[in-house]
Amino acid sequence: MANVAGLAWLGLVGAALTYILWFREVARLCCSDVWSCARH
Repeated sequence: MANVAGLAWLGLVGAALTYILWFREVARLCCSDVWSCARH
């Protein structure tokens, strides 16, 4: 049971950090940069 709880904890913390870093970096880009990257 401890293994499942540890895996769930790491998954949640990892997902939270990923989303925080992702949205912080996306917010730093301007719209034209995002669209130029999406087209390539």
